[in-house]
Amino acid sequence: MNWLDFIASVVSSLAWPVVVVVTLLVLKEPIERAIPRLHKLKYKELEAEFDRELVRIEKEAKEAGFENIQDDEVIEDFQENLKQISRISPNAAIVEAFREIERSAKKLLEVKGVTPDYKVAAPYRLIERVLEKTKALGTRELKIFRDLRQLRNKITHSEFTATEAQAIEYIELAAQLIAKMEAEISVFAAPIK
Repeated sequence: MNWLDFIASVVSSLAWPVVVVVTLLVLKEPIERAIPRLHKLKYKELEAEFDRELVRIEKEAKEAGFENIQDDEVIEDFQENLKQISRISPNAAIVEAFREIERSAKKLLEVKGVTPDYKVAAPYRLIERVLEKTKALGTRELKIFRDLRQLRNKITHSEFTATEAQAIEYIELAAQLIAKMEAEISVFAAPIK
């Protein structure tokens, strides 16, 4: 092999890597602009899934008779406050709505005489298991609790940002579940005559 053959083989060996590097350098800016759009496409499917879940939970709430539950003033204030938060941060409103569900669930368990140790890695799951075990909530209500918890998890464990409309829908469903639990609490907490 002479020098010319050696140089020709080196050039042919480096040709493809050089073409790739030059192409990346030339297309760097258009690629950087396209990546956020690709990232967003991934979340568009999550947004559609979130909407489908909300519709399904709303149907379950109607079947469970949540429409017939009268919202008291506290529940209405809760909804109004969270709707205001949803204008600024829909995700924060959803997280706070589930926090209120958790508070009501703990109160319900307390009036039933159950006080588990909530200092665990997944307190929401613990609450769900105890609600199920004690039958503090009916099957439908428990499913709604679980579904709302899972939607909350999608918000907190991904980069997905809910829309204001999604947050308001979630808040309304949360308020219905809270009203149901509060009605159960008042039954158990009422003094026997």
